[in-house]
Amino acid sequence: MSKLIIPLGLIFASIAMVMVFVIPAWQHFLVVRADSSHLQDINVEIDTLTQKRDAIVDQMNKITKDDFTRLNDILPETAQTPEFLVFISKLAEKDGLKVKKLDVAGTLATKPKIPEKIDNSAVATNAATVTQGIGELKYKTINVAMEVSGSYEAFKNFLRDTESSVRITDVEMLTFGAGDVGFNFQLGLKTYYQ
Repeated sequence: MSKLIIPLGLIFASIAMVMVFVIPAWQHFLVVRADSSHLQDINVEIDTLTQKRDAIVDQMNKITKDDFTRLNDILPETAQTPEFLVFISKLAEKDGLKVKKLDVAGTLATKPKIPEKIDNSAVATNAATVTQGIGELKYKTINVAMEVSGSYEAFKNFLRDTESSVRITDVEMLTFGAGDVGFNFQLGLKTYYQ
């Protein structure tokens, strides 16, 4: 009987040691292996994002200064109202129209005199809106009332040149009537800036 007690005791002791030491160590090993696998997945995702970032940076570096200038001409950062008025009147005169009147409703300054304060809550809201992909971009506008006179063909050329000009310009209102030489055209133009 005593010969059986010692081996049984050793068996129970080894089972107890397995339960106390080996099973928790095995569970810890499984947790570490799962964490390691998760970290490897994150590492692969970071590598993919890094490659995408590098591709975007390369694309941005390929944009020339002329392209940035052209983008600023399309949708300027400031109103640039005097420049727009000079541009639109020269365009009309180039096409053979006589500018009788040019009125502006909107911002006249080319640069803000007082820098605007940034509202952090608005920035957070805009960032959340952009990340959701639902954001609507709001642009500021300059409205110009213009009265010109000339031939119908010259006016058609002026509209075509206005439409094909670099700066985005919409014709919102157009009326015309008989004039001294040709026609008198009244139109409302709208241009945009950031």
